[in-house]
Amino acid sequence: MQWPILNIVMLTLSWQTGLAMLCTKGVFFMLIYTVQPGDTIFRIAMRLGSTVDLILAANELPDPNFITHGQKLLIPVLTGTVVRVQPGDSLFQIAQRFDLPVEVIAAANDLTPPYIIFPGQTLRIPLTLVNVTGCIAYESTRANGIWDTWFKSPSRAGSTRLTFNLGGPATVPIWSPDGRQIALVSPGGTLYVVDMTTRQSRMLLAGIGEFATFAWSPDSESIAVEVHGQIVLVDVNTAATSFITQGEAPTFLPGGERIAFTRAASNGQQILTINLDGTGLNLITTVSGATALSQLEVDPSGQLIAFVQTGPTESLVQIAELTSGRVLPTPITEVSRDFFPRWSPDGQILAYNSTIAAETGLVGQIRLVDRQGNLIEDLTDTACLGERIAWSPDGQYISYPNCLSRLPQITLVGLHRSPVQITAHGINVHPNWTSSSCPAGDAP
Repeated sequence: MQWPILNIVMLTLSWQTGLAMLCTKGVFFMLIYTVQPGDTIFRIAMRLGSTVDLILAANELPDPNFITHGQKLLIPVLTGTVVRVQPGDSLFQIAQRFDLPVEVIAAANDLTPPYIIFPGQTLRIPLTLVNVTGCIAYESTRANGIWDTWFKSPSRAGSTRLTFNLGGPATVPIWSPDGRQIALVSPGGTLYVVDMTTRQSRMLLAGIGEFATFAWSPDSESIAVEVHGQIVLVDVNTAATSFITQGEAPTFLPGGERIAFTRAASNGQQILTINLDGTGLNLITTVSGATALSQLEVDPSGQLIAFVQTGPTESLVQIAELTSGRVLPTPITEVSRDFFPRWSPDGQILAYNSTIAAETGLVGQIRLVDRQGNLIEDLTDTACLGERIAWSPDGQYISYPNCLSRLPQITLVGLHRSPVQITAHGINVHPNWTSSSCPAGDAP
């Protein structure tokens, strides 16, 4: 896959908004600025508290003396954070610790290639931290190009590697509801759980397929997993399995005694619910046609279920009422390819990754709709196409990979806030957010 080339993250941001957000206590931003008529790099730097060198280091500008109205620039802002170089440190190692590009730290400290630093030297660091709770797990190639699961706190610098040789581009780390474990499917098609205290991984079920979908029970004691057209319940503690039913895309209802799932029928595609012992089968709705239904997401109240209907040319997010089966559409873009609906923690907002056509080609935007499928707002158009998103525990931010830099990077966008990129090394995708704090050891 070819990733668009531009450093770090972009989004339209007026300089007035940038200054207001810069003053927010406990929040440090790499600001995003849209060039206005009469702007120069020097004027932008003076206005937003940056420097010409920092702006040039953060953006691949063919000609630093030529910027155009409407062009989007990343503006790193120095926060006064200082680190002291230790024996054996390199600028690259320090950049990895703080999830910043080497060039940005170099520009902040007037360093030129080959970026030689010395023990005892102090370096200024333009941090990108967000004052929000919880811990984000994601899939990354930041360790020498090897896919594995990492985790980080949005409010602290640095990331920590969780798994070793268990990851791949299709591996999706998912937190248990109690935040104590992460489940994932390895490239070999094996379901694992990883204990966040001991960092030990345990194999639960093999031979399920690399793209198998699964869901945690609300009590964090079991996992419902799709195994080649069958749905199986796996006990997390004993690895004992039991067959539930034929179907795909399982997800638990809030009570934990039933799951929702999809199944093909002669008259279309069905969404059903069933007890964990295979009894009490109930049809919610049937969607006509042969297009598959997937990515089921039940709202916290158990009244609505969002899903994706995928065909050869369309991928549409819809909402179904669990009691009546009535299907509610969401706004359709010209491209008609939307993915990964996620309910906010209070269940009042559904967010998903919606594809739109821009001047530069197809891009992903984070779209918000209400419980009836009506458009609330579009937060940002900097998302990777078709990538996963995740809500913060307080419902104020959404994490997503942006594809505006050379490689996808985890980014946070808040309701009525501007995006902040929180990773900068390797490919970083599939974020999943828990309310539990990250285990110790993820700070530089």
